[in-house]
Amino acid sequence: MNEVVFFPKLDDFFMRARIMTLLFFGIFFLLLDYYFFQGILAASKNWSPLWKNTIRYGFWVPTVLSLVALLWWAFDDPYKYSANFRTWMLTGLVTTYFSKFFGILFLFADDLQRGVRWAAHAGKHGGERVHAPCRSAGGDHAGEPLHRGHAEKHRHREHRHRAPGH
Repeated sequence: MNEVVFFPKLDDFFMRARIMTLLFFGIFFLLLDYYFFQGILAASKNWSPLWKNTIRYGFWVPTVLSLVALLWWAFDDPYKYSANFRTWMLTGLVTTYFSKFFGILFLFADDLQRGVRWAAHAGKHGGERVHAPCRSAGGDHAGEPLHRGHAEKHRHREHRHRAPGH
């Protein structure tokens, strides 16, 4: 039997709203993932190839599952399934992105600190074009990229080269 639709424009409106919501959250989640992934790349840079690839590819598994869950929620009727299943899906989404968001807070604080150091370094050099501050054993060099963990490596060098009692 054919289903009679009383408000076809209203159905179009709700479908567009679902698609726009899906696009918004999908893009937002992918941006969060990409930013967090940059931290994963930096942290795993010196790992063995097996562990590096496991982490780098395994990182995207929860992202793909989350996007599939969003598609399911937007285009299927989630209320056809048990409340327990819906709870597990939402808990998985919230847990995945809450933990990534928490990690991003630390990454952003580190990026902010490095940006301030870069600006201070650029200010000290009278407005000349400076790409990023970098301190090596021979002194300051402008133009080398400053990566995560860079400051810790150089702090160790400075400590090693200090005279006793300083």
